[in-house]
Amino acid sequence: MPRLCILVHDLSATGVVRNALALSKHLARTMDVELVTIRGGGVLAGEVDPAVATVSLSGNMIGRVLRLRRRLRNADVLLSAGNRGHLFAWLASARLARLRRVYRLSNSFAHERAGNALRQRLRSVGRWLTLSLIGRQADQLIANSPSLARELRQRLAGPARLAVIPNGVDVATVRRRAGEPCAAINRKAPGVPLVLAVGRLVEQKNHETLVDALAVANRTRPVDLAILGAGTAEARRRLERRAAAVGIADRLYLLPPTSNPFAIMRQASLFAMPSWWEGSSNALLEAIACGLPVVASDRAGSAHEVLGFGRHGLLVDPRDAEGMGAAMLVQLSDEAVLPGEQASRYDSAVMLARYEALIRRVIADPVAVQPRPRIRLPEAALTPPV
Repeated sequence: MPRLCILVHDLSATGVVRNALALSKHLARTMDVELVTIRGGGVLAGEVDPAVATVSLSGNMIGRVLRLRRRLRNADVLLSAGNRGHLFAWLASARLARLRRVYRLSNSFAHERAGNALRQRLRSVGRWLTLSLIGRQADQLIANSPSLARELRQRLAGPARLAVIPNGVDVATVRRRAGEPCAAINRKAPGVPLVLAVGRLVEQKNHETLVDALAVANRTRPVDLAILGAGTAEARRRLERRAAAVGIADRLYLLPPTSNPFAIMRQASLFAMPSWWEGSSNALLEAIACGLPVVASDRAGSAHEVLGFGRHGLLVDPRDAEGMGAAMLVQLSDEAVLPGEQASRYDSAVMLARYEALIRRVIADPVAVQPRPRIRLPEAALTPPV
């Protein structure tokens, strides 16, 4: 029986982890699957399938690398499931000749956002150098959306094994769990429409602009905003200060992560995803599976593809709070652009079957049948800002 190691950073409530859990459960029927976390814990720890062995690495950085390396000596395939674990996987698997390495690229490498231009360029160089390292080592790279694949193909110099497997969600399970009991959000005015955003309280998610957009919408009608996701105390205070500054402190609700966000989605009137960048957002797929109208950033990875280029939800510039607020009002009206059954195109059964076929193909192939690709750094990353 093939031995597969799936590596994730932790078991927090992210799309990367949800996909890894679904994949480990599916493959455990025909493979010896071990789910390894770099850091233990997370709200999804209780959702690991009983048939999947789980290992949490401990110790300092060097100790964790060595512990993972010992486990990989007995594995046939390593699947590094998300960008946060790729450098760790690269270090731990170096020079293990019989091990096949599959890297799932879960987020855009060409981040665009507001802020310090020099810092952005330095970060961009770091991201592309990381891609260069793992690209030269990988037996297979996987992009989780066509848009990410196009971005990568522009930078891969030489032959590369790059597959596209879009994220998927179990639509039936999402809809069933949306109906499970859930404590209502303790809002001051329960009848007011609720906008929901899901994601960590980090720069990527662009929640500050979303708060500004909510203030725009509140000029026309009362609207509340709930943000569901983990974040530091400082990140929470920063958003609360922003809400107070634009006059909507009593409209903002910051909710902790949960293993069942779908029941929270049932309470919402609208899903918002203002991210500066994404790969393929599971939260977006889950929201449209719940039937929520959507306002999404037109830079958020595959959002434009998932939303049918505007036919199943509205796309906005993540820098434009006025436009985002206006789009919210449209999606809260009788003229809302609804997702319909668009979620059925992204059902997880297709995703899981494609991953299984790919991993079996990697196992069957001779080792190192193709030279590893080199990565061209984007010129914009190397050009000093004016």
